[in-house]
Amino acid sequence: MLSQDARRWQTNVPPVARRAARARVVARGAGWCRHAVVMRWHRGLKMSGGFVVCFEAEETDEMNLTIQELLSYTDEERAKWERWFAEHGDGPLAFSPDNAAHASVGALVLHMFGPELQYTEFMRGETALTDYAETAFDKAEALFAFGRRSREALRAWSAGASAEDWERRLEPQEGVSVSARKIATHVLLHEIRHWAQVALVVRQHGLAPPGNHDLLFSTALD
Repeated sequence: MLSQDARRWQTNVPPVARRAARARVVARGAGWCRHAVVMRWHRGLKMSGGFVVCFEAEETDEMNLTIQELLSYTDEERAKWERWFAEHGDGPLAFSPDNAAHASVGALVLHMFGPELQYTEFMRGETALTDYAETAFDKAEALFAFGRRSREALRAWSAGASAEDWERRLEPQEGVSVSARKIATHVLLHEIRHWAQVALVVRQHGLAPPGNHDLLFSTALD
């Protein structure tokens, strides 16, 4: 039977470890490790309060989709649309999606890129976020250049983020407390949804969008 102290350590495993795998308390000969956390990325021994804390690697059947894979997929989608607008000109940016929230396709595309930059700045701990409201969205070249700026910022932050950074709780809106991991995922899924909306609008105006949008045809997860 586990001692009260052992049970306390078992329940106090950091959230990042609980999400990464599972935790257990194990016996080791005459003594025991305070807790063994099954983690894919670390194997070794650490000291905590004079007691050995064991971290053991273990294979898992759990499937994971990473932020880097979603970044790669959405990078491919952006590149397809940038080439498409280069071929069809700036005219389609003025198409109306019949949506009161966004008056044109250009405004909708800016609505993907702008929040990406702001959320990245927010995750970096900045308080003065980029005001993109006056950013022009009627010229594809300039619009996608702004998109490269927002994507480079998110890629740079995610590449350097620690496990603690990803699990840090933030409040993007009053009363909404979420992890940075959830914010980054939201940004990328938000973009995927809106590119589908752009595809619908250009079809409604008699133009075929770039093809092979399905993840199945992407090289992101290969």
